[in-house]
Amino acid sequence: MSLAQSIFLDRVPFTLSYDYIIYTDGTYVYAFNTKTKQIEFVNTDASTVVQSAINALPNGGIIKLAVLTINGNIIIGNPGIYLEGGAVAPGIQFSNTTTNATTINGNVSISAENVMLRNIRINGNLTFEATPDLSNIAHYCICENVAVYGTVNIVGASGADSGHVPFNIFFIGGDITISTAGGTCVNLISEAPSAIGHIYFIGTAITQLQSGTLINIQGNFADVHFTNCLIFPASTGVTVISLAPSPVNGYFSLQNFTIDGCSIEVGATDTTFLYVPSSLSGNPISILVNGGAIVGNTLNKIIDDNTTGGRAFHRLVFIGTQLTDQTSLRFRQVWSPPQVQVMFIGCQMKSGVTVTQLATGVFETAVYRNNMNFNPKGLLATPFVSNVISLLGTGSPAPSTDYRVSDVDVMIQVTGGTGVSITIKDPAGNIVISGVSTLPRTLLPIGYTINFGAFTVAPTVIVEGL
Repeated sequence: MSLAQSIFLDRVPFTLSYDYIIYTDGTYVYAFNTKTKQIEFVNTDASTVVQSAINALPNGGIIKLAVLTINGNIIIGNPGIYLEGGAVAPGIQFSNTTTNATTINGNVSISAENVMLRNIRINGNLTFEATPDLSNIAHYCICENVAVYGTVNIVGASGADSGHVPFNIFFIGGDITISTAGGTCVNLISEAPSAIGHIYFIGTAITQLQSGTLINIQGNFADVHFTNCLIFPASTGVTVISLAPSPVNGYFSLQNFTIDGCSIEVGATDTTFLYVPSSLSGNPISILVNGGAIVGNTLNKIIDDNTTGGRAFHRLVFIGTQLTDQTSLRFRQVWSPPQVQVMFIGCQMKSGVTVTQLATGVFETAVYRNNMNFNPKGLLATPFVSNVISLLGTGSPAPSTDYRVSDVDVMIQVTGGTGVSITIKDPAGNIVISGVSTLPRTLLPIGYTINFGAFTVAPTVIVEGL
């Protein structure tokens, strides 16, 4: 029996589909070339052998790794490399203490297209980027059941070459865990002048064990999607999503960002869902949270936005999300004029949940519709604030002032007062009612405006949230 016939990895005989099979006898690490049927590389250092096999495949190929430990960094600069680890079955989540897995104790850098990693644990950072000379860049790359105990970086080129950004990066299964304070699990950085790059995380567990950020996005990206992931801000001082401009040229836009069917398990009460710094400006973006759940503790802030101008962040939408552990929906925003829209539609909420504004800013539009345990809201005692009828209101109407209905549809009734002249307009500005001094119980949907005229004695206004 030849050497080639006697090699077994993971108790499965090798097939000629592999270009190299890399295994160890406990002392030496061997790279067996299945085409020449020769052991081509031998060394006591596994990283040297693995890197040699990668470099020997300029046009790509498949490398099968046994269960072994690779101490050192791995650089994949050749396109079409498929690096498959051993033992741990696809779809089985493993921890950084698992011994039955191929482990890289170092950083992995990918700067080539059509690269796939499968069944590997990385105790270090995983980076998708461009080569310094831009001869290649990470495109159409897949990580399947890869555990990263460090940061996943997706980084575009710099300066005049900033239009080169990794795109179509798929991270399927596996997990990403940060255990150092101030760290980031997923770090997306682009200096591109327009929104390019398509990033997908599917069925991945993403965990921040100390203070820091789970998902950091800087610069311009076209699509970022997290689907059926477990997102776990486990400790204190964690931000789930942080938006920031490019660190070099200040670009920022994000055309499509979805968190679809994910479970966000909040480990501490000072967790922030979305942070927007004061330096952010750029094109409007939308973040869609579709289904899934935010469970555990109440978020300290759903939005913490320090933007004082520009229209960098536009819309945050929750559809059908379970929010039953949120005793208060807390927002902090300081922008002026109001430009941000927040929507909760068809969500399951905690009975008695309140809405709290932690700063002086106001939403352009807030919509709460068809939410279990939240709609209808009932009587709103002081619904008027800053030209808005809102759950965050603080007082009564002022004369000759347009008030736009926000947050929830309302039933409004107006009686009494002196010099009252009511005008109601639809969202397009068309006059629906004008010149009346009283109003029977009337439905005003979100987006409608009402003006009570230049009254000298304020009318009695009863507002019910639906």
